[in-house]
Amino acid sequence: MRVAINVKYFSPRGGAQTYIAYLAGCLLDAGHEVDVFAMERDPAFRCSAFHKVAASAFPKLLRDYSFAAASAKALKDSDYDVIFADQKAFFVDVVRLGGGVWRQYMERELQSLKGYPLSFLSAAKRRLSVKERLNLEIERRLYACPRLKRVIVNSACTKEALLKDYDLPPDNIRVVYNGVNLARYNPARRMELRGEARRALGLAEDDYVLLLLAMNFRLKGLLPLLEAVAKVRGEIAPRKVRLLAVGKKRAGFHAARARSLGLADSVQFLGPTKKPEECLAAADVLAHPTYHDPCANVCLEAMACGMPVVTTRANGASELIADGDSGYVIVHASEISALADRLAKLSDDGLRLRMGEAARRGVERLTPERNMKQVIEIFQEIVGG
Repeated sequence: MRVAINVKYFSPRGGAQTYIAYLAGCLLDAGHEVDVFAMERDPAFRCSAFHKVAASAFPKLLRDYSFAAASAKALKDSDYDVIFADQKAFFVDVVRLGGGVWRQYMERELQSLKGYPLSFLSAAKRRLSVKERLNLEIERRLYACPRLKRVIVNSACTKEALLKDYDLPPDNIRVVYNGVNLARYNPARRMELRGEARRALGLAEDDYVLLLLAMNFRLKGLLPLLEAVAKVRGEIAPRKVRLLAVGKKRAGFHAARARSLGLADSVQFLGPTKKPEECLAAADVLAHPTYHDPCANVCLEAMACGMPVVTTRANGASELIADGDSGYVIVHASEISALADRLAKLSDDGLRLRMGEAARRGVERLTPERNMKQVIEIFQEIVGG
């Protein structure tokens, strides 16, 4: 096959770009031709040919739309078998919807603002944002494209949201769950790292340690989690409850809120990390009461380590959790009592061990190789069809 990959950055800027690079490498290793159309490329990222797409650098809010339009112009008269893109494009055969549906994301973004200073002003700013309107326009043009043949989503709930907003054939939307590196994330490795990881953080072996690992503390539910931890700490005394909040450089408002709840000695704000497996090793439970996640990779990684996860239905990864068996799924991040109840239950060592073993079994089939095989089969399907 001759495949064109249309992505804004073909360089290591985040998980989406790493995924695209891995896909390109798998296609090349299978003997396919892979051309990349992007604004920039890292030489370490492999492809058959690189085509630089010139997009407006100023103003910044126009960059995504400018890139999508310039890419469409560059690809319009090409003869590739498959044009593949992530979401910032509107001339494609196959698109992977890693970030979910924009309207749903915006609704949940607004929900997550509750409880924050000047939340009404933040909500008004988002509703009036030109950038958000342009993102919706890119999405509208994408799903109106007559060339579009398949949409790859990473959870069934994202497929449901997509069908609610756009008139697409349901059979053309394929659920392909994210893959997880089972060699990096596994129970044996977690136990190997556990002692040193706990000592480095000043944690006692019998501390009950919860972990939130996310860049966006607000959207991933840190505020309701802090309130739940305050409840749990009162329910399971004398056992010491600790929360590790990892991912964001500045704790700011959240640190102040923790102090106001009497959690100053119970919460550690650790900033960003390049070694998430060490954070997972130090913790007992991953708490991820998110307002929005198409499929949170951190939940799959925790489950692969043999850890139970507590999350919400707004997380596509919850579809892989058997509620009460391999973890807990609450309806919404605002259900603080339900969240506290599940976290308190998991302070039981025996229950936590049984759930962790079930969690590992639940993701063992989700390898990166399986994910790539499914995606490439979708490419071959449209070429053959």
